[in-house]
Amino acid sequence: RGDCTEYADLCAALARAAGVPARVLGGYVVQADASPRPSDYHNWCEMYLDFPGGGRWWIIDAQKQQFGFDDDVNYVGFHIISWQIRNAKNKIHQPKLRNPT
Repeated sequence: RGDCTEYADLCAALARAAGVPARVLGGYVVQADASPRPSDYHNWCEMYLDFPGGGRWWIIDAQKQQFGFDDDVNYVGFHIISWQIRNAKNKIHQPKLRNPT
């Protein structure tokens, strides 16, 4: 159980445990013709998938069950919640909010 934050964190953690690069983003999910409202703020996961011909970051929104890009929904990233290795021996990842300044 949880809101978008817990879904995004769990999605990234599972991907990283499987060796897939992942990050958690926060921002807005709005219809193509709408202006963002505070209630549109959302967190989601992105995974870097390397396919033949090149890799890219894919949106994986477990809470909204959106995988990849959808024509009628726009994910507008506001900030990246990145991770860094805090303990190099067992490679424990801790989320850290990137300072916007």
